[in-house]
Amino acid sequence: MLTEPLTSQNREVGRENSRNTIGPTNDFIPFTRPEIEQPLTTRFSSQVGRSPNSLAINDGRVAWSYGELDKQANGIANTIISQLGPGEGRVALLFEQSAAMVAGMLGVLKAGKTYVPLDPLHPKQRLQFILQDADIGGIVCSDTCLSLAKVCADEVLPVIGTGQISPATAAPTIVRNPDTETYVLYTSGSTGQPKGVLQCDRNVLHFISAYTNALHLNAGDRLSLFPSYGFDASVMDIYGALLNGASLYVRDLRGLGMDRLDGWLQEHEITVWHSTPTVFRVSTSGWTHRAPSSVRLVVLGGEEAVPEDVALLGKHFDSDCLLVNGFGPTESTVTLQYFANAKSKVSGVRLPIGFPVEATHVILLDEHGKATDQVGEIAISSPHVALGYLKRPELTAQRFVASPFGASERLYQTGDLARLRPDGSFEYVGRIDNQIKIRGFRVELAEIEAVLRSHTDVRDAVVMARQYAPGSTRLVAYLVAKQDGVEPINLQSFLSQRLPDYMIPSAFVNLKVMPLTTNGKVDRHSLPEPHWGMLRDGDQSADFSSKQVAPLTQRESEIAAIWQQALGLKNVDVDKSFDALGGDSLSTIVALVHMTRLGIPQDVARGIFQARTIREIARGEGAQPCSPKTLSAEKKANLLINIARGALLALIITDHWFIGTLNKFISASDAERIWQAMSPLFSVECPGFAFIFGVGLGYFYYPKYEREPARTARLIRWGAMLLLGGIFLDTAAVLAADGWNGTDLTFFFTHFYSILLYYLLALLTAPLWFRLIHKSHRRYLACIGLIIANYVIFRICRHFLSDSTQVGIFELARIMLVAKYAYFSLSMGVLAGIMAGFYFKSHYADDLSLRMISAGFLSAGVGGFMFYLEGATFDPLYANVDLWRWAVYIGMILIMSGVISLVLKRFEGLPGIVQSGLQIIAVLGQLIFPIYVAHELVLRGETLLGMGGMPKAVAMAIPFGLFFVGVSWMSARLYRLYYGR
Repeated sequence: MLTEPLTSQNREVGRENSRNTIGPTNDFIPFTRPEIEQPLTTRFSSQVGRSPNSLAINDGRVAWSYGELDKQANGIANTIISQLGPGEGRVALLFEQSAAMVAGMLGVLKAGKTYVPLDPLHPKQRLQFILQDADIGGIVCSDTCLSLAKVCADEVLPVIGTGQISPATAAPTIVRNPDTETYVLYTSGSTGQPKGVLQCDRNVLHFISAYTNALHLNAGDRLSLFPSYGFDASVMDIYGALLNGASLYVRDLRGLGMDRLDGWLQEHEITVWHSTPTVFRVSTSGWTHRAPSSVRLVVLGGEEAVPEDVALLGKHFDSDCLLVNGFGPTESTVTLQYFANAKSKVSGVRLPIGFPVEATHVILLDEHGKATDQVGEIAISSPHVALGYLKRPELTAQRFVASPFGASERLYQTGDLARLRPDGSFEYVGRIDNQIKIRGFRVELAEIEAVLRSHTDVRDAVVMARQYAPGSTRLVAYLVAKQDGVEPINLQSFLSQRLPDYMIPSAFVNLKVMPLTTNGKVDRHSLPEPHWGMLRDGDQSADFSSKQVAPLTQRESEIAAIWQQALGLKNVDVDKSFDALGGDSLSTIVALVHMTRLGIPQDVARGIFQARTIREIARGEGAQPCSPKTLSAEKKANLLINIARGALLALIITDHWFIGTLNKFISASDAERIWQAMSPLFSVECPGFAFIFGVGLGYFYYPKYEREPARTARLIRWGAMLLLGGIFLDTAAVLAADGWNGTDLTFFFTHFYSILLYYLLALLTAPLWFRLIHKSHRRYLACIGLIIANYVIFRICRHFLSDSTQVGIFELARIMLVAKYAYFSLSMGVLAGIMAGFYFKSHYADDLSLRMISAGFLSAGVGGFMFYLEGATFDPLYANVDLWRWAVYIGMILIMSGVISLVLKRFEGLPGIVQSGLQIIAVLGQLIFPIYVAHELVLRGETLLGMGGMPKAVAMAIPFGLFFVGVSWMSARLYRLYYGR
């Protein structure tokens, strides 16, 4: 307890006189202090209004835009009010890690109530204690947790399943205020029962304001969500994303593990990684390549980070990626932050926990409660520390005291020890009590001891944290039994019904008596080292290795080696399960990752979760099939766009190589007229292809631009330069064939014309379009405005460049700017595609196939009707842009895309050869411009070889053969890179 106020001398310990010298530099909208004086739901609603179609959350099964997430939350809120009544109150949430979980959180808040998260993997007895302690009025749960919720409710509490709740546009009229309770998070308590920490909207907004401003979070960011929603680290991820217009990507590490996490980062282009240091180390341990360049921040917290974590950052991440080591207990979620990059030099055995965030003071207190600049207890002074502990007024008064920094602040004494470093940052040292952190979770050892003592065969119990391997801590229980000792398997079963997995000891040691100090306290320093995973008598040195069953086969030996490494054991028994050997959920995931890398099918390796032994897993490997190839919704969306581009490329090249072949199929004059209008679909100079080109820009490149505008602009310019190089090669071949004398500029500019120049100009102006769209905050309206502007400029240029007698560069400008399918007209198609890309990015998880087909038939039908009424023809090069052609071409593209989407919807059920064929077409779609340039050069090469006197068949075979070989080689390399085959 603080016993004296800070003087002018020792106040320096708490002064914010030092700051991080390293930090992010990207653009963002600051989260100002006045903005924390509002309800949390108001801030979220402002993001919904600003960008309703932007992606809010993706859990791998569903992907909701802000508008869709808002409607889901409204539906839940309305249901809560109708069943539980209006007014304040606490509502329990029981969800697995999912988007529905976040909708439930927001739904409770929109109903004007407080949410209390429950973990469905925790024991029923613990869940029922929380329900009673928090005075819960009802339970909101997912359909998968419905039966557990009803058991916990015990027919006393109402249970609301969200699976049958319909989204609602109208939000409840309930009014929150900044002081309204937001949530109650339960952490480990010293009485043997967990204690609830209360936070209000103002405090949560303060944490997110500090987090946003320090990390420069913006609407283009994609944040990971690994921790459970009952863990305060999730607050930073969930609200850091949703209160800034960013996207939240949920991954259930307990269900999916950490294997192929690098692929997940790449697939979703994650920008902010947040996890415990253990998850960071384990997940990167098997990487053989660098992480995707999209990751700009690796945020660590929950347990000690070490200098080796900075080395891992430099090894696996881009040089401009930053590591953030954070410190913040549940009572003050965002408190200290330390920024480092790959070049940072850190001395000592731990990474600093950094400097105080805004509106926060941190001081160190010695054992007498006086401020010190030596090792001392971390005390946090802020207006935004927790409201207190639910129903624990004595503990609240003890831990939250008056602050020397002013009446508006309170001082929270954390129980954590730290020292002050020369640069003014803090370095974590340890705990002053028996509370520790295991795998990022706060654990009160006294709670575990209290549960152990409640066992009928246990007289006394002491629990300690022991280091069993560098960087890894395990719990050990020391027991004094009432009679002849206690079997570990019985204790593990007993504890698993009352405590979370991370609170169950990995080893149990039977003692005849507890060693005591001279003053009668347990002498913890005299407690013996455990034999991990085995029961051992404290007064013996028995070696149990002779009782172990050794591996018999090569595969058993390989699996045993993996388990030994994960458990830190010299030997393991192949007839014991991983749990029985002392494994926990984290080490189980580590072992699973290494087993799948060994080549064991994942569905077999996951037997480790069902308490299968090494022998059972090794024997079951040959009997169980590998999981079928599956694709996430986002991968299917990416595949759809690239297949559409690849299919168009194939049609274009087919039409160019066999000119007129397709037209021979129709002879009737009316049908011929229609076909002449349709055939330009197979050309890169038509609005249909421009539309697909724009979809790619809107879907792939604009989200990158929102996150990193400068880097994206450079990437686009590099693509433009490569395209320009291809145009020069093509032009050189044409000039060589037509015999340019090197002085006739009119001849040069006439032949320099290439339809690829349209897309070169579009690429060069795309960053400008993106900038205008981004600044407008209304993406669709900005695109429509740009389309109108392009049409107006097209008409103006057509007026000044209509003289057909102008030659040279004027002729090139006329063709490029005012022809029917020139830059400005094609830009309209590209911008329309960008809008479609925006929509597709926000709704890729929805089944859009029937919508696309319906919209396509409607668009093509309208265009065909307009064509019939106008009696139009296709020929005039400088005629006005005809709306009927836009409607028909884009309609055909939508129909084709809808059909492809229907096929991809059933991707998992397709034969392997069909799956591979679709993926090959998608690879071709990503190479569309290089292949098109090569195709043009092939046509020029055929002409030049023919002019040289070579037989026509040979002149055609040589360049075509080289073309097919080159494209096949390039496609095969990319196919293996993307799909691993």
